[in-house]
Amino acid sequence: FLPDSTTILQVFARVDSLSEIQAIGFSDGNHTLRYSIAGSEMLDIEEWIPVYQGTGETRIWKPYELPIGDDWVAWYDSLSAITEIQFINDNDDTSRAPGSIHFSMILDLSPDLPIPPTVYIDYSLGEIRLENNQEMVAASFTSTVVDSDSYNFIFQWEFGDGNSSNEIHPSHDYVVEDDHDYTVILTVEDETGQQGWGTAMIQIDEGESSFPLTLNFVGDIMMGRRFEGEGGIIPTLGVNALFEPTYEILGQAADVTVVNLEILLSDQGYPHPTKSIVFRCAPSNVGGLLYGGIDVVSLANNHIMDYMEPAMIQTQNLLNEVGIHHSGAGMDSYEAYLPAMISRKGQTIAFLSSSDRTGQY
Repeated sequence: FLPDSTTILQVFARVDSLSEIQAIGFSDGNHTLRYSIAGSEMLDIEEWIPVYQGTGETRIWKPYELPIGDDWVAWYDSLSAITEIQFINDNDDTSRAPGSIHFSMILDLSPDLPIPPTVYIDYSLGEIRLENNQEMVAASFTSTVVDSDSYNFIFQWEFGDGNSSNEIHPSHDYVVEDDHDYTVILTVEDETGQQGWGTAMIQIDEGESSFPLTLNFVGDIMMGRRFEGEGGIIPTLGVNALFEPTYEILGQAADVTVVNLEILLSDQGYPHPTKSIVFRCAPSNVGGLLYGGIDVVSLANNHIMDYMEPAMIQTQNLLNEVGIHHSGAGMDSYEAYLPAMISRKGQTIAFLSSSDRTGQY
């Protein structure tokens, strides 16, 4: 079996009782990818892919989607034919009986994967006009979408000057106030959740420069644990107090501030079954991020699944509601790889988030 870079295999497995390592592996004779599904052993991420480890309930058949094409290229830089499948139920501890795992129905989902839309943008510019002592230029945009498996789409235009639209063929007035082109991006999402992008550069007569464009990159943001405990900062002073010491730096001094959100904003879900340290905080703490001037957050870290899928989805929805952009997490690898895009001073910036932490601990 020769995968391509988009190949996704679906494997059904049922764990009746735990061993140290319960996994499935795919080999070309020289290299092997091993995906752990369950087990009590902490695994070396240089040898195993533990993303699913412990997430399934026992005695229930569960499907696992494995992006083997993408993973194979990431690990070994090229594709090769799969000649061997390994079913692993490893238990070196002779003092206890080995557990039990069953496998069934390894399917290639690739032919049935949804197709992302292909997006094209065209535009025309009007003449410069004077309105309220401001020079203005009208731009009319048209979009073309090619997608063989969808008929209904969601449109999100970013005009590069901080304004946006969800119309199919919008018009927009640019103020002649800067000395660079505007990057316009149209994001189209189809019925299957796949996204496509179209871009255009809009040339407006030069005004005064608003450059430079400044960005802040910050490390972990924590708004739980002792901060929320009895006598902690949040119950006594409010969540905004966490950000007051850095407000002038994060809230005012840069055009875009990017952080790693190291905690879930959630009161839903349940603790990850294999983790001893799990974090989450009150959903209302999202107001602290707004107060602190946070524009973009990375969700690609080892705590995004601390309270499983319901908490991750609630966190994403809260961020969407308040207009904070995010990337790095999702219900599948496609969603997790989607960029977060933000426009400032005529420039549209795409942020990708990734992590080398697996979340095993």
